[in-house]
Amino acid sequence: MRYVVSKDKKSGMWYVHLEGFAYVPVFGSFRKSKSAAQKIATERNQYL
Repeated sequence: MRYVVSKDKKSGMWYVHLEGFAYVPVFGSFRKSKSAAQKIATERNQYL
């Protein structure tokens, strides 16, 4: 498994979640820019 980013349709913000579990966002991962969310996902993927 790995962490990926998705865009929330309601708020328009990007968030990090485990691949296949888009309905379970990582706590505190909502960001306005995709690149900021990708940075969080990259950091989390280092520890898997």
